[in-house]
Amino acid sequence: MFDPRPQNFNFDSFSNPEVYAKFEKAYWTLPVIDMLEGMDVPPNDWRLMTDLELDDPWWDERGYMTDDVKVDVPALHINSWRDYGVAETFIHFNHFQEKAVSREARENQYVIIAPNGHCQSETVSENTMIGDLNVGDARFDYWGTYLRWYDRWLNGNKKALDGMPRIQYYNVGANEWRTAEEWPLPGTEYREFFLASTDGANSRFGDGQLSTTQASDDELSDTYTYDPATPNISYSALTDRDELVRYGAFDRREAQSRHDVLVYTTEPLAEAVDVTGPMKVVLYVSSSAKDTDFDVTLSDVFPDGRAMGVYQGVLRARYREGFDKQVFMEPGEVYEIEVDLNVTSNTFLPGHSIRLEIASSNFPDHDRNMNTGGDNAHETEFVQAVNTIHHTADYPSRLVLPIVPHDNSGQRD
Repeated sequence: MFDPRPQNFNFDSFSNPEVYAKFEKAYWTLPVIDMLEGMDVPPNDWRLMTDLELDDPWWDERGYMTDDVKVDVPALHINSWRDYGVAETFIHFNHFQEKAVSREARENQYVIIAPNGHCQSETVSENTMIGDLNVGDARFDYWGTYLRWYDRWLNGNKKALDGMPRIQYYNVGANEWRTAEEWPLPGTEYREFFLASTDGANSRFGDGQLSTTQASDDELSDTYTYDPATPNISYSALTDRDELVRYGAFDRREAQSRHDVLVYTTEPLAEAVDVTGPMKVVLYVSSSAKDTDFDVTLSDVFPDGRAMGVYQGVLRARYREGFDKQVFMEPGEVYEIEVDLNVTSNTFLPGHSIRLEIASSNFPDHDRNMNTGGDNAHETEFVQAVNTIHHTADYPSRLVLPIVPHDNSGQRD
């Protein structure tokens, strides 16, 4: 992937108002394919990649791993919960074991997952911050682990990895390192939290609820209008909200105050809920538009009111039947979609609440859907989309979380 930043870029550059304003202006460029025009960037594939369909054969030439790839190498898979590719880390971990051609490769796959962001694993400290959230003492002997790893595979010391768990991960909330031998964790229960409201879930001031009880037929559906001219602004992008920190947990109450954001929250929890594993949201949606986006965000609501983001997911409706084809919506028709929420390990503590928010933009982390059903990369005109989330007995929209019983949630270090 190319780096779209100026060739003389450094993080201090954003303290320069002119550089900062230039980037912020670029994000709003329409059509999106022209975003780098006038920017001081080296030759790159932006136009090519932006122009390609997701099923174009060009992508297959990039060397991506496919389901039939065989593996014959031990691997140490390092990532962080706040990285965009952490789910793929576990996919690789399982794939490398299942497709290994030798016992040595199969039995020497290891995972280490820190609580922080992209390429930040080794920065954990006794006072680790992920965005605005302090997750405690997350120190880990990364460098010692790397030395043990190379001692085993370069020096041939067969005892170098003795006692090393297959999976080591940091649980946010409990704020502790845990271990496991397989993924997903044994005993994981996929619990459904159904969306509900009576007077409307628009903003956190509505009455949107998450409940383990399915909605009744007299439940309302929730409707909002997505206008590409006034998108929901990302909390983890280079915007005036957050210049330098791209990954982490941020208080989302401001975003959840918008009328074009639907918010659903559980009652305060009586006991801790350990969410560790892959997450998803199943929604029954309709729209006035041929195509629109559905962005979902999971957050941990603290007793003091802070709604700290856990993870986000998005689906462009035209790809609801797969990324190898585009299927547009008919106005008023109800469609089932599934939004991948990636993976996490977050313990929601007693007195906290689990919250789900739904919008149709997360800009500039994601480009704005123009709602026309056309080629978003080349469009300069857009229309508003009136979007509805249905949550009745016939349309059970729900959040699905991997709940790990306390006695199966991994060994503590």
